[in-house]
Amino acid sequence: MNIEEWAPLIVQDFAVLPIAIKENNAVYARRRERVWHFVRQFKHDSRITLEQFHFCRYEVARQVKSEVGTSTDAYAEAINDLFYERTGMNFLNRPELPAQLAQQIAEDVRALDVAQRKVEDVAGEYQASGVRTQAGHAVTHKSREFMDAIQFENVIHGSLDARRFGIYSAYCTYRSFILGKGISIEMARGLVDGQLAYAPENISGDYVDLVLQMQKECLGEVYWGPDVKVRRDRFVQAVHDTLNRLTAIQQTQFVLSSGMQNDGLFLPLGLAAAVLTNETYNYFQTANYQADSMQEQQVRTDAAIIWALASFDDEDD
Repeated sequence: MNIEEWAPLIVQDFAVLPIAIKENNAVYARRRERVWHFVRQFKHDSRITLEQFHFCRYEVARQVKSEVGTSTDAYAEAINDLFYERTGMNFLNRPELPAQLAQQIAEDVRALDVAQRKVEDVAGEYQASGVRTQAGHAVTHKSREFMDAIQFENVIHGSLDARRFGIYSAYCTYRSFILGKGISIEMARGLVDGQLAYAPENISGDYVDLVLQMQKECLGEVYWGPDVKVRRDRFVQAVHDTLNRLTAIQQTQFVLSSGMQNDGLFLPLGLAAAVLTNETYNYFQTANYQADSMQEQQVRTDAAIIWALASFDDEDD
Protein backbone atom coordinates (compact mmCIF):
# COMPACT_ATOMS: atom_id res chain seq x y z
CA MET A 1 0.00 0.00 0.00
CA ASN A 2 1.17 3.54 -0.71
CA ILE A 3 0.65 6.62 1.46
CA GLU A 4 -2.61 7.59 -0.27
CA GLU A 5 -4.07 4.11 0.18
CA TRP A 6 -3.24 4.16 3.89
CA ALA A 7 -5.15 7.40 4.47
CA PRO A 8 -8.65 5.96 5.12
CA LEU A 9 -7.22 3.47 7.62
CA ILE A 10 -5.30 6.14 9.52
CA VAL A 11 -8.36 8.40 9.67
CA GLN A 12 -10.51 5.54 10.97
CA ASP A 13 -8.09 3.87 13.39
CA PHE A 14 -6.75 7.04 15.01
CA ALA A 15 -9.87 9.21 14.60
CA VAL A 16 -7.83 12.03 13.05
CA LEU A 17 -8.32 14.47 10.19
CA PRO A 18 -5.93 14.71 7.23
CA ILE A 19 -3.91 17.89 6.94
CA ALA A 20 -1.83 17.00 3.91
CA ILE A 21 -1.42 13.77 1.96
CA LYS A 22 1.30 13.56 -0.66
CA GLU A 23 3.14 10.81 -2.46
CA ASN A 24 5.69 10.13 0.28
CA ASN A 25 4.30 12.00 3.28
CA ALA A 26 1.01 12.41 5.12
CA VAL A 27 0.09 14.43 8.19
CA TYR A 28 -3.06 14.12 10.33
CA ALA A 29 -4.27 15.80 13.52
CA ARG A 30 -7.09 15.94 16.06
CA ARG A 31 -7.78 18.02 19.13
CA ARG A 32 -8.46 15.76 22.11
CA GLU A 33 -9.74 16.72 25.54
CA ARG A 34 -6.26 17.50 26.92
CA VAL A 35 -3.87 17.41 23.97
CA TRP A 36 -3.40 17.88 20.26
CA HIS A 37 -2.66 14.54 18.64
CA PHE A 38 -0.57 14.58 15.45
CA VAL A 39 0.13 11.57 13.26
CA ARG A 40 2.74 11.52 10.54
CA GLN A 41 3.33 8.84 7.92
CA PHE A 42 6.27 8.90 5.54
CA LYS A 43 7.83 6.62 2.99
CA HIS A 44 11.57 6.08 2.69
CA ASP A 45 13.28 3.33 0.69
CA SER A 46 9.94 1.59 0.13
CA ARG A 47 9.27 1.46 3.88
CA ILE A 48 6.33 3.33 5.41
CA THR A 49 6.87 4.66 8.95
CA LEU A 50 4.23 5.95 11.36
CA GLU A 51 4.98 8.55 14.04
CA GLN A 52 2.79 10.14 16.70
CA PHE A 53 3.21 13.36 18.68
CA HIS A 54 1.09 14.75 21.49
CA PHE A 55 1.21 18.37 22.65
CA CYS A 56 -0.77 19.95 25.49
CA ARG A 57 -3.50 22.17 24.17
CA TYR A 58 -1.98 24.99 26.19
CA GLU A 59 1.39 24.55 24.43
CA VAL A 60 -0.21 24.88 21.00
CA ALA A 61 -2.31 27.89 22.00
CA ARG A 62 0.71 29.59 23.57
CA GLN A 63 2.87 28.99 20.51
CA VAL A 64 0.24 30.23 18.09
CA LYS A 65 -0.64 33.30 20.16
CA SER A 66 3.00 34.28 20.67
CA GLU A 67 3.79 34.00 16.97
CA VAL A 68 0.73 34.93 14.98
CA GLY A 69 -2.07 35.95 17.32
CA THR A 70 -5.36 35.46 15.49
CA SER A 71 -3.95 35.15 11.95
CA THR A 72 -5.34 31.72 11.02
CA ASP A 73 -3.34 31.62 7.79
CA ALA A 74 -0.13 31.29 9.82
CA TYR A 75 -1.27 28.62 12.28
CA ALA A 76 0.51 25.81 10.47
CA GLU A 77 3.79 27.72 10.52
CA ALA A 78 3.53 28.28 14.27
CA ILE A 79 2.79 24.61 14.92
CA ASN A 80 5.68 23.61 12.71
CA ASP A 81 7.96 25.83 14.79
CA LEU A 82 6.72 24.05 17.94
CA PHE A 83 7.62 20.70 16.38
CA TYR A 84 11.01 21.95 15.34
CA GLU A 85 11.79 23.15 18.86
CA ARG A 86 11.02 19.70 20.30
CA THR A 87 12.12 17.32 17.57
CA GLY A 88 14.41 19.23 15.21
CA MET A 89 12.19 18.34 12.27
CA ASN A 90 9.93 20.28 9.93
CA PHE A 91 6.70 18.43 10.48
CA LEU A 92 3.95 20.19 8.56
CA ASN A 93 5.96 21.74 5.74
CA ARG A 94 3.69 24.76 6.24
CA PRO A 95 0.46 23.64 4.57
CA GLU A 96 -2.78 25.38 5.40
CA LEU A 97 -4.78 23.69 8.11
CA PRO A 98 -8.29 22.34 7.47
CA ALA A 99 -10.95 24.83 8.53
CA GLN A 100 -12.16 22.67 11.44
CA LEU A 101 -8.69 22.41 12.97
CA ALA A 102 -7.97 26.11 12.44
CA GLN A 103 -11.25 26.98 14.15
CA GLN A 104 -10.37 24.80 17.14
CA ILE A 105 -6.97 26.43 17.48
CA ALA A 106 -8.62 29.83 17.32
CA GLU A 107 -10.97 28.76 20.11
CA ASP A 108 -8.01 27.74 22.27
CA VAL A 109 -6.19 31.00 21.58
CA ARG A 110 -9.27 32.91 22.73
CA ALA A 111 -9.45 30.66 25.82
CA LEU A 112 -5.81 31.53 26.55
CA ASP A 113 -6.65 35.23 26.32
CA VAL A 114 -9.34 34.75 28.97
CA ALA A 115 -7.04 32.62 31.12
CA GLN A 116 -4.22 35.14 31.12
CA ARG A 117 -6.55 37.80 32.47
CA LYS A 118 -7.15 35.53 35.49
CA VAL A 119 -3.48 35.54 36.57
CA GLU A 120 -2.22 38.17 39.02
CA ASP A 121 1.23 39.32 40.11
CA VAL A 122 1.28 38.94 43.89
CA ALA A 123 4.41 39.79 45.89
CA GLY A 124 6.81 38.81 43.14
CA GLU A 125 5.03 35.61 42.18
CA TYR A 126 2.14 34.88 39.85
CA GLN A 127 -1.13 33.58 41.21
CA ALA A 128 -4.05 31.83 39.55
CA SER A 129 -6.91 33.95 40.86
CA GLY A 130 -9.69 32.05 42.59
CA VAL A 131 -7.89 28.71 42.35
CA ARG A 132 -6.79 26.51 45.25
CA THR A 133 -5.06 23.17 45.37
CA GLN A 134 -6.93 20.12 46.55
CA ALA A 135 -5.31 20.71 49.96
CA GLY A 136 -6.44 24.34 50.01
CA HIS A 137 -3.17 26.09 49.12
CA ALA A 138 -3.08 29.17 46.91
CA VAL A 139 -1.84 28.36 43.41
CA THR A 140 1.29 30.46 42.88
CA HIS A 141 4.64 30.19 41.11
CA LYS A 142 7.45 32.32 39.69
CA SER A 143 6.55 31.11 36.21
CA ARG A 144 3.74 33.18 34.67
CA GLU A 145 3.24 30.47 32.05
CA PHE A 146 2.61 27.82 34.74
CA MET A 147 -0.29 29.88 36.08
CA ASP A 148 -1.51 30.67 32.55
CA ALA A 149 -1.63 26.93 31.80
CA ILE A 150 -3.66 26.19 34.92
CA GLN A 151 -6.15 28.95 34.20
CA PHE A 152 -6.31 27.76 30.58
CA GLU A 153 -7.45 24.34 31.82
CA ASN A 154 -9.96 26.07 34.05
CA VAL A 155 -11.41 27.94 31.08
CA ILE A 156 -11.57 25.06 28.59
CA HIS A 157 -12.97 22.53 31.10
CA GLY A 158 -15.16 24.92 33.08
CA SER A 159 -13.63 23.74 36.37
CA LEU A 160 -10.50 22.22 37.86
CA ASP A 161 -10.33 18.74 39.34
CA ALA A 162 -7.10 17.19 40.62
CA ARG A 163 -8.48 13.76 39.73
CA ARG A 164 -8.44 14.72 36.03
CA PHE A 165 -4.75 14.64 35.22
CA GLY A 166 -3.43 17.82 33.68
CA ILE A 167 -1.25 20.81 34.52
CA TYR A 168 -3.40 21.70 37.54
CA SER A 169 -3.26 18.14 38.88
CA ALA A 170 0.50 18.12 38.39
CA TYR A 171 0.74 21.42 40.29
CA CYS A 172 -1.16 19.90 43.22
CA THR A 173 1.43 17.10 43.37
CA TYR A 174 4.24 19.66 43.16
CA ARG A 175 2.78 21.90 45.88
CA SER A 176 1.62 19.28 48.36
CA PHE A 177 4.18 16.49 48.03
CA ILE A 178 7.39 17.88 46.50
CA LEU A 179 7.97 21.56 47.23
CA GLY A 180 10.27 21.92 50.26
CA LYS A 181 10.25 18.19 50.91
CA GLY A 182 12.41 16.53 48.26
CA ILE A 183 12.68 12.78 47.68
CA SER A 184 12.98 10.60 50.78
CA ILE A 185 15.58 7.91 51.29
CA GLU A 186 12.71 5.45 51.75
CA MET A 187 11.44 6.22 48.29
CA ALA A 188 14.94 5.77 46.87
CA ARG A 189 15.19 2.35 48.55
CA GLY A 190 11.85 1.31 47.09
CA LEU A 191 12.90 2.41 43.60
CA VAL A 192 16.20 0.55 43.83
CA ASP A 193 14.65 -2.63 45.22
CA GLY A 194 12.03 -2.53 42.50
CA GLN A 195 14.75 -2.27 39.86
CA LEU A 196 16.88 -5.01 41.39
CA ALA A 197 13.91 -7.38 41.16
CA TYR A 198 14.53 -7.50 37.40
CA ALA A 199 17.47 -9.42 35.99
CA PRO A 200 19.15 -7.49 33.13
CA GLU A 201 19.56 -10.72 31.19
CA ASN A 202 15.77 -11.03 30.90
CA ILE A 203 15.18 -7.48 29.64
CA SER A 204 15.24 -6.17 26.07
CA GLY A 205 18.76 -5.41 24.91
CA ASP A 206 17.74 -2.00 23.55
CA TYR A 207 16.35 -1.01 26.94
CA VAL A 208 19.40 -2.28 28.81
CA ASP A 209 21.75 -0.38 26.47
CA LEU A 210 19.76 2.81 27.03
CA VAL A 211 19.74 2.34 30.80
CA LEU A 212 23.48 1.71 30.96
CA GLN A 213 24.11 5.06 29.25
CA MET A 214 21.55 6.84 31.41
CA GLN A 215 23.18 5.59 34.60
CA LYS A 216 26.53 6.98 33.51
CA GLU A 217 24.97 10.35 32.68
CA CYS A 218 22.62 10.66 35.66
CA LEU A 219 24.17 8.59 38.46
CA GLY A 220 27.83 8.83 37.50
CA GLU A 221 28.37 5.07 37.29
CA VAL A 222 26.53 1.84 36.51
CA TYR A 223 24.70 0.10 39.36
CA TRP A 224 22.40 -2.23 37.40
CA GLY A 225 23.20 -4.15 34.26
CA PRO A 226 24.71 -7.37 32.87
CA ASP A 227 27.64 -8.64 34.94
CA VAL A 228 27.38 -5.64 37.29
CA LYS A 229 28.00 -6.43 40.96
CA VAL A 230 25.04 -5.28 43.02
CA ARG A 231 25.96 -2.63 45.59
CA ARG A 232 22.52 -1.84 46.95
CA ASP A 233 23.46 0.75 49.58
CA ARG A 234 25.60 2.75 47.14
CA PHE A 235 22.88 2.44 44.51
CA VAL A 236 20.26 3.76 46.95
CA GLN A 237 22.45 6.68 47.99
CA ALA A 238 23.25 7.58 44.37
CA VAL A 239 19.56 7.57 43.43
CA HIS A 240 18.63 9.61 46.50
CA ASP A 241 21.36 12.19 45.90
CA THR A 242 20.63 12.45 42.18
CA LEU A 243 16.90 12.92 42.61
CA ASN A 244 17.44 15.60 45.25
CA ARG A 245 19.76 17.54 42.94
CA LEU A 246 16.85 17.93 40.54
CA THR A 247 14.62 20.98 40.78
CA ALA A 248 11.22 20.65 42.43
CA ILE A 249 9.58 20.65 38.98
CA GLN A 250 11.89 17.88 37.79
CA GLN A 251 11.17 15.88 40.93
CA THR A 252 7.47 16.30 40.21
CA GLN A 253 8.02 15.01 36.68
CA PHE A 254 9.85 12.01 38.09
CA VAL A 255 7.20 11.20 40.70
CA LEU A 256 4.36 11.52 38.19
CA SER A 257 6.10 9.42 35.57
CA SER A 258 7.23 6.74 38.01
CA GLY A 259 3.92 6.57 39.85
CA MET A 260 1.25 7.20 37.22
CA GLN A 261 2.95 5.31 34.42
CA ASN A 262 4.20 2.56 36.74
CA ASP A 263 7.69 2.62 35.36
CA GLY A 264 9.99 2.56 38.34
CA LEU A 265 13.33 4.29 38.15
CA PHE A 266 15.22 4.73 34.91
CA LEU A 267 12.82 6.03 32.25
CA PRO A 268 11.26 8.57 34.67
CA LEU A 269 14.75 9.71 35.72
CA GLY A 270 15.78 10.13 32.09
CA LEU A 271 12.65 12.14 31.33
CA ALA A 272 12.98 14.39 34.40
CA ALA A 273 16.69 15.00 33.89
CA ALA A 274 16.11 15.70 30.16
CA VAL A 275 18.53 12.91 29.24
CA LEU A 276 15.78 11.26 27.20
CA THR A 277 13.70 12.97 24.55
CA ASN A 278 9.95 12.72 24.89
CA GLU A 279 9.88 10.57 21.75
CA THR A 280 12.42 8.06 23.12
CA TYR A 281 10.54 7.91 26.42
CA ASN A 282 7.27 7.22 24.62
CA TYR A 283 8.88 4.58 22.40
CA PHE A 284 9.87 2.45 25.38
CA GLN A 285 6.72 3.20 27.37
CA THR A 286 4.38 2.13 24.57
CA ALA A 287 6.37 -0.70 22.96
CA ASN A 288 3.91 -3.34 24.19
CA TYR A 289 0.75 -1.51 23.10
CA GLN A 290 -0.97 -1.33 19.74
CA ALA A 291 -0.41 2.14 18.30
CA ASP A 292 -4.07 3.14 18.15
CA SER A 293 -5.09 1.47 21.44
CA MET A 294 -6.62 3.31 24.38
CA GLN A 295 -3.69 2.30 26.61
CA GLU A 296 -1.11 3.67 24.19
CA GLN A 297 -2.94 6.96 23.76
CA GLN A 298 -3.32 7.32 27.53
CA VAL A 299 0.41 6.89 28.09
CA ARG A 300 1.29 9.40 25.38
CA THR A 301 -1.27 11.94 26.61
CA ASP A 302 -0.09 11.80 30.22
CA ALA A 303 3.55 11.91 29.12
CA ALA A 304 2.87 15.06 27.07
CA ILE A 305 1.58 16.81 30.19
CA ILE A 306 4.50 15.61 32.32
CA TRP A 307 6.93 16.73 29.63
CA ALA A 308 5.32 20.19 29.38
CA LEU A 309 6.13 20.89 33.04
CA ALA A 310 9.78 21.43 32.11
CA SER A 311 8.87 24.68 30.34
CA PHE A 312 7.63 26.10 33.67
CA ASP A 313 10.78 25.29 35.60
CA ASP A 314 12.61 27.82 37.72
CA GLU A 315 15.86 26.60 39.26
CA ASP A 316 15.36 28.93 42.21
CA ASP A 317 12.03 27.42 43.30
